[in-house]
Amino acid sequence: MASSNHLPPGKVYAMACGHCTIFGCLHKPSRITQWLRSTCGGPTGDDVANQFSHAMRLMRSRDPQKQEDGFHLLRPHAAQHLEELITEFNREPNHGLRCWMLELIGEARSAEALPVLVAQLHGDDESLQDWAVRGLEQLDTKPARHQLYQARSAGLIR
Repeated sequence: MASSNHLPPGKVYAMACGHCTIFGCLHKPSRITQWLRSTCGGPTGDDVANQFSHAMRLMRSRDPQKQEDGFHLLRPHAAQHLEELITEFNREPNHGLRCWMLELIGEARSAEALPVLVAQLHGDDESLQDWAVRGLEQLDTKPARHQLYQARSAGLIR
């Protein structure tokens, strides 16, 4: 949890950025936003629209810890960002990042993910196929179960 020791007293506030939450008082709320940005570098409540971009920047970092942080920052919000995830998945050349994105697409548990998951289920990449199976199992709808049944019947998966 971030400390608010350097913030002047004033109005009551509580803000979260995805990395930390701060509580206390301040005369100017915009200074809280500036303080949060300078302290943790994550998006603030005003920047919810940038949450996906921030998480993707972290996932594309060369620092393995930042990559993990980005993944786990996005994981609970995968359903909110499903369309963006699918777009980025289709553009992404990095195999490891594609696997993570497909895992997040499956985590969304949305019928909108079905076409992407089915396409990867029938693809040649075994890792992506495994994540597609897991995503379809998590989706657990009749069409998802039907696709898994057909793939198993055809010997495509176990």
